[in-house]
Amino acid sequence: DRQTVEFVKRFMADLGIRPGLANYGVTEEHVEKMAPQAFADGCHLTNPAPVTEADLKQLYLESL
Repeated sequence: DRQTVEFVKRFMADLGIRPGLANYGVTEEHVEKMAPQAFADGCHLTNPAPVTEADLKQLYLESL
């Protein structure tokens, strides 16, 4: 819910964690390598919603 999202945002700010992977040097070029690695990891197999490598890539891009 919205209240939880706002709490997490404040908590991260209090800890000095900036939102967005780009704040930590991640670029679209990195995403091209990260998505296949994440998919190969296999942890996504226990995710309640099935995901593809393309889904993971999109998630990373939206997280930049």
